[in-house]
Amino acid sequence: MENLMSQYTYLTFRFEKEMPRALPGLIVGDFVLINPNRSKTKQYETLIEEIGHYEKSVGNISDYSDPDSKKQESEARRWAYTHAVTLDELIYCYEHHLHTIDDITEHLEISAEYLNAALEVYRQKHGEQFYYHHYHFDLRSGLNIDKL
Repeated sequence: MENLMSQYTYLTFRFEKEMPRALPGLIVGDFVLINPNRSKTKQYETLIEEIGHYEKSVGNISDYSDPDSKKQESEARRWAYTHAVTLDELIYCYEHHLHTIDDITEHLEISAEYLNAALEVYRQKHGEQFYYHHYHFDLRSGLNIDKL
């Protein structure tokens, strides 16, 4: 988590114990609040999503009945998934024999649900099978990677 925060020196991060229990995180301008009453995994997932809002959202998107707010929320979430679970990191896992969901999620410090959501983003973007840097990705039933 510290590594991720160090990449965004123009943002201010604060772990706010007084945040409402139901609120995992919030970004206002360049100020990111994270609820420390969540697991480290949830904090990391929230942190990268809030950075995604900084990168992809414009204005106040808290009104989820507004179609534009929904679109920006989805775009920030997709950005977060593909930055938390990069194809290069998945190749690293393959090369280092981290093949199980538990191995991969432990290495990436994310939950299995988050990994599956990221894989779904890649399915939507690239299809169930695609090639990347001399590797074949097969997402038809989970994650299968083969070196070409």
